[in-house]
Amino acid sequence: MPEQLKPYVVFRVERHATEELIPLCELAQQHQIPLVIQLAGPHDVYSRKLARIPLSDVEHIFQRFPTVKGVQIVEQSCQGGLKQRRVTRYLIGMMKLAAAYGKVAIWADGHWHGNNIWIDAGLHEELYRTMCECGEYIVPMWKMNCGWTPYSVQGAVFGMWAGGAVANWGVEPESWYWYEAGFRALDEQGDFKNGESDRCPSPFWGQMIFMGLSAGATAYCIEPPNAIWSAPGKIAETARDVVFPLLSRIVEWGLIPSKEQVQETTKVAYVTGEADSPWREDGGTLRTLYEGTYGLDHPFEMIPATGRYGWIPVVSPHTTEEETKRYAALIHADSFQTAEDVRAYFDGEYDPVGEGNAWASRVGNLSMVTNPHENRDVTETFALPLDGLFLRLEGEVAVNGYLIIQQEAEGTLRMHLNGHSDRKMPLRLFIRDVGAPQIEATPEDALQATHYDEEAKCVMWTVRFAQGAVDLIVHG
Repeated sequence: MPEQLKPYVVFRVERHATEELIPLCELAQQHQIPLVIQLAGPHDVYSRKLARIPLSDVEHIFQRFPTVKGVQIVEQSCQGGLKQRRVTRYLIGMMKLAAAYGKVAIWADGHWHGNNIWIDAGLHEELYRTMCECGEYIVPMWKMNCGWTPYSVQGAVFGMWAGGAVANWGVEPESWYWYEAGFRALDEQGDFKNGESDRCPSPFWGQMIFMGLSAGATAYCIEPPNAIWSAPGKIAETARDVVFPLLSRIVEWGLIPSKEQVQETTKVAYVTGEADSPWREDGGTLRTLYEGTYGLDHPFEMIPATGRYGWIPVVSPHTTEEETKRYAALIHADSFQTAEDVRAYFDGEYDPVGEGNAWASRVGNLSMVTNPHENRDVTETFALPLDGLFLRLEGEVAVNGYLIIQQEAEGTLRMHLNGHSDRKMPLRLFIRDVGAPQIEATPEDALQATHYDEEAKCVMWTVRFAQGAVDLIVHG
């Protein structure tokens, strides 16, 4: 791992029985390697359906191995969801146990197999109250391999944090999404689970992390391992060129926006009810909301067409009044009849974020831009207003490309950019009448064709991604 990331990283390990897990914990303790241990997974991979590591064994592990920092449970939607009492009881027990020992409990899930499990978690009063009571230690996570209804998964996980139930939330970028969404090469899409995960583009991992960052996520879990290691002891290109550089900038530049900054971009919250519990392929009760705001070009859409409306929290009906009063409006399943009604209402609540057809957002001191097409080879344009010496940034972003801009001080911009290795990103920065700015690029040869137009007060340049991620520092 890069040195700057080591203080923030744990390894997630998995064995299907306690007697297989203990030797891993012993090895990690010997070498002081921090671990999160997985307790249960989908289907019947843990010996049989509903099998899992007993909580009494987990407590023994907590007592014996200080390097075990927490636990993780995944894809309980595939185990029958909260309709299965054993699933619910185990989740509640796991959360209470982790909190009692000061450990983290990560729950990563999606909406599969007839279960809107995150919406159901908000509707289940005992489970939700437990999450609130243990909220400093519970980390709900958007498991991004889920191809069905990604918007509602994001909304409900994000809503746990935005609604005050937990102190942190996270995302789990996975190439399995590429498989579930039916994606193959660019511009090639089949049906559900008819894609090819090994063709997931490296910069798409960055886009998945980017989406979490834009909404204040503080936990990032990378799966499967071949995104990090291409072979034992060998770092994969995806990690080297995309994942490690982006996570390093998140840490070194302090990019994660505060909850207060994110809340400034979330004026409207959706409050769930029993009508939202039934799962449907078309999105069910939430479809009209997402058609009118994020857009739905295909059934597995993950990246909204626009960032104008921020991220819409989908919150529990048990959310406290102290939390819900933060929002300008609360909406429900029956609030709108058509997508056009939704769009008209949200347009009245939210101002545009610049110009162009790229996804763009401003949160805190960050301006963020990405191409909204997961798999369509279409280039989009953007024009974002900036502050201080810098007036506006314009450019073009190709498929899977993204740009993060941090206004660190009055006369300094930090930028982190990435995209396909054979693509370029042309940019135009308009500034006040202070002369040509100084631009530092890492790597240096990523910056091409720099030109300053004195009359227009505009510096123009092109960034290429032949070596992966690019960092730019602009001094006015």
